[in-house]
Amino acid sequence: MPMLTNPVQFFTTGFGDWRRVLPAGEVRDFYVRLYPNGVRWETLPTPMLEACRAWVECDFARADGDRLTPMIPILTQFDRDLLRPWLDALASYTAAMVGGELPAFRDLAEQYSNRWNSVEHILTLLLLWTINMWVLRRLLAGPMGRHPAHGDTGRYFMWGEELGAGPTAITGIRATHGTVGYGLCLIISRIVDRPRLKHARRLYAQMGGVSAVDLLAKLLAKQPSLPALAQRWGVEAATLQRWLDEQRSIRVVTPDEPPQVCIPVFGPQAMAQIAPVCGGIARQIVAWLHEDSLPELLLEQCSFAHCPRPAILCMLWHNSYYEATDRLIAQGILPAFPAVAEGEWGVWLTSDPYGQENPAAFHLR
Repeated sequence: MPMLTNPVQFFTTGFGDWRRVLPAGEVRDFYVRLYPNGVRWETLPTPMLEACRAWVECDFARADGDRLTPMIPILTQFDRDLLRPWLDALASYTAAMVGGELPAFRDLAEQYSNRWNSVEHILTLLLLWTINMWVLRRLLAGPMGRHPAHGDTGRYFMWGEELGAGPTAITGIRATHGTVGYGLCLIISRIVDRPRLKHARRLYAQMGGVSAVDLLAKLLAKQPSLPALAQRWGVEAATLQRWLDEQRSIRVVTPDEPPQVCIPVFGPQAMAQIAPVCGGIARQIVAWLHEDSLPELLLEQCSFAHCPRPAILCMLWHNSYYEATDRLIAQGILPAFPAVAEGEWGVWLTSDPYGQENPAAFHLR
């Protein structure tokens, strides 16, 4: 089996702090060098023993008697070439399902566009949201199962990808939950630079014990004065003003007084209209995955054949929707991504970040 010759980038979906156990630099490089066959414990360098034990505790590696075997699947270029027919088939199916519902998506985009958000922007959100989080939620409730626990670092699926030939428009969606019924979604893409929003975790962390996402949600309902808002939430006015200035700088709220939320908002009523379209496509994609199971004979030849099947499915499905995204852009269905963007692109508030619909709809029929 060919060795890794290019750098590897790691991805996760779920919640946790995996970098604490696999930090960038010498430790992560050593893990990649061990992949996929591992090494005998007795040959491990002494400075790496502590890191290796932590990998075992977090299921990043398996202690097979006298061997240490990496268990995080890595999609190598060899694997990608081997699985190309399967990846292409799912990407083509995904793009076809989206294309077939394009009139319905456009109707929704026109309905929820406004002076701050164009039809093309809303269309982008709806399409990417559908093939990402709406599908993911149903996979988690079906063939993938819930995010696995990795020791004390959190619950998440994790995989790596060897850089090189592959999809271009690699995207993810980060959801930050509030406590009053809304969550904030942010599209993360390798090809979109976000000078300030790359610090989104800090921007939407709790502020004085209050969720920053909740503050945005409150701005939707009312337009209170800053002192009144500070008093109601028990946050110092100066702290609140700094937060508001940051939200203006990333173009999530307007610069006028009182400030208005200018990113798209999909509340309960909107979600009721969106769900039949987005949820319908998501269910069809999951049904395809359920019926067209991964080809075992090919998987046995892959570098990650020994890794947990749910993690493999998560990795390969993600790569298929990256490929589908490229196809949708090439076909002119999905607008091209901007090179640089803040809150004016790929950020929205919603009462249902994961497109949960009716829980009964999660299960495959």
